[in-house]
Amino acid sequence: MLLNLVNSKLSFTAKIKIDCRYTSPEVRNKTTAILGASRSSEQLDRFERIAYNDASSTVKRNEYIITGCGSNGIMGASYRGAANVDKEHNLAVLKAPLWGDENTSECEVLGTRKTETSRINDFDEVAENKHIYPGGAATVAEAARFVLLKLKNPEKPSNITLIGKQEFKGIQEQYQSMENKGYLPEGTAAKLFNIVDSSEELDSISEFSTISKTNSEFFEEEKINLEKQGNKFFFKEGGPKTLERITRIVAIKKYAKGDNIPEIYLIGKEFYKGLDKQYKQLFEMGLLDTAPEKLYHLVDENEVNIQD
Repeated sequence: MLLNLVNSKLSFTAKIKIDCRYTSPEVRNKTTAILGASRSSEQLDRFERIAYNDASSTVKRNEYIITGCGSNGIMGASYRGAANVDKEHNLAVLKAPLWGDENTSECEVLGTRKTETSRINDFDEVAENKHIYPGGAATVAEAARFVLLKLKNPEKPSNITLIGKQEFKGIQEQYQSMENKGYLPEGTAAKLFNIVDSSEELDSISEFSTISKTNSEFFEEEKINLEKQGNKFFFKEGGPKTLERITRIVAIKKYAKGDNIPEIYLIGKEFYKGLDKQYKQLFEMGLLDTAPEKLYHLVDENEVNIQD
């Protein structure tokens, strides 16, 4: 392990490159990142069962899973599912500062990262397959980040599956809205990820769509459509880069403390209604404990005054 236990607490250094044994194409192809809520709830019961079976069956095939090492919610269920079969195939990357519920005794810790973005980058480096279950603001940001990385690196296979058709309907509609407005090439939205609703559907996926180099070049030209004034973030219509930045800032605001809390404006009620639906769905499930209207303002352009 790259981490040492000292007086029952984890000590760690700065960025450590992931062991190349876990990033080779052969191992990456056999590794699945499982993400979702880090706390349990009644609404998550069926998803926790799916996640447990997902991790257990993956490791029984002599493959690997990787999580954030939490003990509750989706992370906890998948951790237990893998550890109960073979803890050496139960991988983890931790986030500093630690939450306090990490159990490193039945997994292989590959490193600790200071930001969620760098941890997601590590997950992408290690795992070709990503299974994303319902969660809070951080989970939405993780999904958007994985899509961004898939579009940026078409030569690196990335198989993204969202578990929960109703639970992820909003983000699916948001990417389709991007395509409809020309921020994604025609036909691309449907190739970004699969959406399933059960263990049976998850197990039955036999192939994934890939992103062509031409579409990737289209995407590289995209600019983040953001104007920032002090702690105010004004997001106009945009593509996957803009969406990734929005979801990241929303997640930061959700957990921010102090005076310099970002104020977020999503400009385009019709364009951003999919993303708004996504956050509202998670709030109704109890996975997002802050009402969406307190996280951002959904407005039209004539409702805001952006200074030159």
